[in-house]
Amino acid sequence: MALTITAMSGAMAMSGPFEHPAQVILKDGSPCFFSDFGERPWNGYNLTVEINKGSSAGMVWVISTAETVEKPSTVQSCVRYGQAVGPAKTIKPAVPLRDGLPYLGIMDTGDRARYGIPFCIGRDSQANPILTKWNENGDGCTEVPLNGQASHRYSSDGSVSENTIAGR
Repeated sequence: MALTITAMSGAMAMSGPFEHPAQVILKDGSPCFFSDFGERPWNGYNLTVEINKGSSAGMVWVISTAETVEKPSTVQSCVRYGQAVGPAKTIKPAVPLRDGLPYLGIMDTGDRARYGIPFCIGRDSQANPILTKWNENGDGCTEVPLNGQASHRYSSDGSVSENTIAGR
C-alpha cells in the first residue's frame, strides 16, 4: 500500500464565478476532489481541472456524469484525478500534472452551482509531492502548503496519518 504526503485545503472564500469552495487532497499521490454539497438537488456533476493562467492555460482533464451518482463529499468518496469511475464519462483524458503550475479544480453540479479550488503541486523538503497555494496573481505557485504547516497521508484504504512539513 502506497502512502503519500499530502495537504488538505480548508474551506475558503472563492472570488469570481464560484458559489462554493471545493477541497482537494492528494490520495495515493493523485489530487482528489470533493466538497460539502449540503442538501442541494443532485443530478451528477462535471469536473474540470485546468491550468489557470499563462501560455499553458487550458483544460487538462474533464469528466461528466449524466445520471445521479454518489456525491463526492468526503475524503473517502473524493474523485481522483484521471479516474472516471462508475457512470462518469471522460470528456478530455487527463494529462500528467506538473509541479509549479497553478491549477483550478471546478465542479459544476446539476443545480448549476459551481464549486472551485485553486491548487498547485509542489515538493516538501524530502521531495515528496504536496499541494501548495497559488501566488498572489494566480499565475504561479508558492511553497506554502495548501493548509498551512500540517499535512496528511491518505491511502486508498482510507487510513490517515499526520506529518509536519519542515522548512516551509
